[in-house]
Amino acid sequence: MHTKYMASLFVLGVLCAAAAADQKEYRHPTVVIPYAHSKPTIDGKVDDAEWQGALSHEAVQSTGRKISTRQTRFWMMWDEENVYVAMRSPLRKGERPIQQHRQRGQDVDAIFDDCYEIWLSAGATDPLTGQLNCTTHFLSNFSGAAYDVLHQPDVGNSRTSSYQTNLEPRNRINDRNEWEMEVIIPRKVLGDTPRPFHDGQRIRTLLARDFKRPWEQCSFEGTSSYTVVDTHTAAVLSKTLPAVHLLSVGDSVTGKIGLKLAAFGQADGKFHWRYASDDVTREGAAEIRKGQYKQIADLPELDKAGEGNVRITVTAEDGTVLLDWSALRAFDYKTKRQARAPGAKPETVQYNPATDVLDDRGDVLALGTSFNAERDYLRVFGDLINYDDRGKIDQILVTVTDATAKVIQTSRTTIDAQAYARDVLHFDSLAPGQYKVVLECLAADGKVLASKDSALDVSIQAQILNLLRDLQERFRLTYLFITHDLGVVEYVADEVAVMYLGRIVEQSGAEPLFDAPLHPYTQALLSAVPSADRRRPRQHIRLEGDVPSPRTPPPGCHFHPRCRHAMAVCRSVYPPVTRLEGGRMVRCHLHGTGDGST
Repeated sequence: MHTKYMASLFVLGVLCAAAAADQKEYRHPTVVIPYAHSKPTIDGKVDDAEWQGALSHEAVQSTGRKISTRQTRFWMMWDEENVYVAMRSPLRKGERPIQQHRQRGQDVDAIFDDCYEIWLSAGATDPLTGQLNCTTHFLSNFSGAAYDVLHQPDVGNSRTSSYQTNLEPRNRINDRNEWEMEVIIPRKVLGDTPRPFHDGQRIRTLLARDFKRPWEQCSFEGTSSYTVVDTHTAAVLSKTLPAVHLLSVGDSVTGKIGLKLAAFGQADGKFHWRYASDDVTREGAAEIRKGQYKQIADLPELDKAGEGNVRITVTAEDGTVLLDWSALRAFDYKTKRQARAPGAKPETVQYNPATDVLDDRGDVLALGTSFNAERDYLRVFGDLINYDDRGKIDQILVTVTDATAKVIQTSRTTIDAQAYARDVLHFDSLAPGQYKVVLECLAADGKVLASKDSALDVSIQAQILNLLRDLQERFRLTYLFITHDLGVVEYVADEVAVMYLGRIVEQSGAEPLFDAPLHPYTQALLSAVPSADRRRPRQHIRLEGDVPSPRTPPPGCHFHPRCRHAMAVCRSVYPPVTRLEGGRMVRCHLHGTGDGST
């Protein structure tokens, strides 16, 4: 995973038994963050050479302070107006990052996806409240869906609705199946700082990688509560001190604890390193030259898991602490219930999350079509998040042919930032019959990367709908349709009731409901139906998150976690029925206080 560098090595070391790790006055990690004399290109492709002048560490621990079996490497450096952060997180065989929230750049109540967290406190003042020492919290998943918070630890408050960083992280999965991320954090999003970032400035940071399967929060700090700023890393910004790279603290597969250490010189100098546990102490010294990257220690099996702590320190020649990190001397293995043999009684067994192979699907082109026989349009939609080479897809060519292979309609669409494809093909009049739809993913040079065919039978749906309407008019029948096909609803229904989690949230005549939906959920549903009027296309509203369980719905309005109009009352009070003119009914706090109906 790490680039190998040829470097001379000057180490003085002694291996001692029964040397207790010195935990005196240790409360949190201490690091030096080097200046970005050479700025990295923020494109999501983490280049080790571009980041060799940064602080980096691959030493995350669980909230219980055990060494995580799933390590992630972070980099940090700075200039007067920005902090630069990068991440590289290996994925297991078959693993893909879970990302239920795909709306990039928009805050949501919570993101329990595969994600990372960045906390920064730079002595800033909240520009809205004037509160001192505010701390910025940025949480994001692979799609860039964000949860931004400005914490005010001195008074225990925080705000989200009136605060957004609008950061633009760049993400990718590289060819080694590692999630790479790069982001620039401007000084202006941290609050009002008294002056630009400067040499010798002290700040606090916390970098974390949150895993979804199994759920685990892993941070460099190992704190159990990320909001407690005193447990964050104490960092010093420096233009001259070397960039320390803590490359490894152990291997959970072998159960061995060790030390891999490198450095990059911002100036010529010497420094001293030390590894100490309850059983082993090892230390050495090294000399570094300006602009030189040197591997200092390569001791992968220095120690073994045991009692007590392990502590790693690196100090400059004048005694300045460049790195001070500690964790429990143990790996954070997991347990699960499973049967060791078919038919055997399940028992609790220990496993290593780093090597637990997942059964995620391989490359999948989740492209589909939906035809509206009455409006003569074909909707194309697709989620390509499970297609690893989606970045190579320049456009998607959609071709509709009849039974004689004659091309009836074509269209070209692209993939958006959330890996979705959307398109609508309109036909002047599509006669009943059999048609073929071909979806081709094309590279920039026109090469077909993947394709998917599907059959389109125009006659059957139209004939059935027309038959139902004829029977309805002839025998004065009443139908009850339960369907997700809103095109069918609009065509056959006179009265429409919209349900969410088993409750009716809006009821109305079909025409006023389709013309002016009232409930935010109804608005989102109808926005997904392509408009037949090409001059007035509907603006698509994407709902965030998954549908909660009807057995344990959210408190208050059940829709509020996914609603873009949610207010404080929505989180605590289920909306009563509000009856409007024309016999319309809606359950939503946006439309009054209701009439007391249940």
